[in-house]
Amino acid sequence: MKNCLYKVILSTILTLLLLNMANGSTPRLRSSANVGVGSILLDEATILNPASSAFYKIGAIFYQKSKVEPSDGRSIGEVDSSTFIASDAKGRVAGSVSYRTTDQVKDSKNISVSLASIVGEQSATGVTYHYEDENEKYKYITFGITHAINEMFTLGFVLRDPLRAKENNSNANVGLQYTYKQFITLMGDFGTDWKDRFDDKIIYGGAIQFKIFDDLFLRGGLKIDKQKNLKTKGFGGSWSSPRFVVNLAMSFDENTFTEEEVKETTFSVSYKF
Repeated sequence: MKNCLYKVILSTILTLLLLNMANGSTPRLRSSANVGVGSILLDEATILNPASSAFYKIGAIFYQKSKVEPSDGRSIGEVDSSTFIASDAKGRVAGSVSYRTTDQVKDSKNISVSLASIVGEQSATGVTYHYEDENEKYKYITFGITHAINEMFTLGFVLRDPLRAKENNSNANVGLQYTYKQFITLMGDFGTDWKDRFDDKIIYGGAIQFKIFDDLFLRGGLKIDKQKNLKTKGFGGSWSSPRFVVNLAMSFDENTFTEEEVKETTFSVSYKF
């Protein structure tokens, strides 16, 4: 009886852990361990930095399938999710909408809507409204700023959930991205929760991307999030054509408090128009 109760409790904890880690990141972000606050991204704007989408002058439709499971191969607690993102950055104001569902929670849905606009010649600002309905319902906002120093060097700033609508979700992050000769791209993020001691909830990470030929990109990254007791390692790649982008990624999330580790595999396809 006690062993059965223990297994139920363990399964519940693991399922909650998996749901918390299945945060809707795209393969582009999972392959860089969610590092990229200073990157200029379109499909990921509602997830990471809403300001970055304003630098594009195109539209895009994005679809993704993800699977999160214990890294030891056990089937207990597996979580499958689907994400759909529609973006339009052709006008003076860029907009993006994302919709994500998971199979573990009936009628679950995470919806994010972002708006962004160019400010000056090389800067943009944006805001995202998030609505999450899984085990509980949350509504919060994210503010973002992106500044392009030149074609090779960009900076970003993100303020997440400043009104503290969701527990353990508020932080401020800065990021940078530097590209050397259109071949190697280096990314770094640093942040923390401003309410408590900075060193207690520091978030930091780095990632690297290589451009292979003209249409293939390989990347990997590592991120430490003391706010959520999370260590993330990721790697993956992208194939890009003028219209289509295909992404594959695999990442490992380790809870540094419980030492539980889960693996996430993601696949996505994006159409640009």
